[in-house]
Order: sequence, then structure tokens, then C-alpha cells
Amino acid sequence: MDLVALAAELKAGHPSGTPYSPDNERAAAQLNRQDRAGLRSKTVSGAAVLSAITLQEFQAMSAVQREYLRLIAQSGSVPLTAPVVAALNAMVPGLVDRCCLETKSRADELGLGAVTPSDVADARRLP
Repeated sequence: MDLVALAAELKAGHPSGTPYSPDNERAAAQLNRQDRAGLRSKTVSGAAVLSAITLQEFQAMSAVQREYLRLIAQSGSVPLTAPVVAALNAMVPGLVDRCCLETKSRADELGLGAVTPSDVADARRLP
């Protein structure tokens, strides 16, 4: 457990603007709550994109969009750069959310893993 990073987070407060509870058990629960959306990885497989598209959505695509989708499917893995994310969401609104996002905790985002009340207590004792 990176107590220095945990202490900094506790002092800064949750990115939502909500301060962490002074109760160690509640603060640990706040850090471990699975309420943060984030990319699963920096790349997405063509199979993941295809599996997130319904037949009706595919049929509604233009010929250019279908060709782009074919290229993505053939490439195996595509980096989720801003232009790729924009193109995927233009093809099917919300597509990136369906194929590429996962729910994480704030502790996961910080690389802390599961935080226990004793971790919170230890971090709060640091200078």
C-alpha cells in the first residue's frame, strides 16, 4: 500500500469535490466504491468493437463507416486516440462506452488496490 499517495488523496479530497469521511471505515468505503468510469486499456480489439454493435446499428451506417469498421476489425487492436474515439462514437453514439469503458474505484484509479480502514488510519498518521 502506497500510504503517501493515500494520504495525499485523503487530504485533497475526492475528485467529485466530496471530502472523505473522517471515519476511517467510511473513507475506505468511499475509496473502494466502484463509481468511476475509465478506459479498460489504451487499445481496443476489433472484436470488442464489433460485439458492441447491433445489426440495426450496422445497417444504419454509411458505406464509409462500414469500411472503417472493417478496417478496425481486421487490424486486431486499435489505439484509443481521440480521433478513433470520435469516429467510433460518430458511427454509433455511445459505442466507446459500451466496448471500452469499465467501472473502477478511486483506489483503482490511484493504483492502490483495495483500501482498508487500517490503511486509511495509517495514512492519516503520516506527517
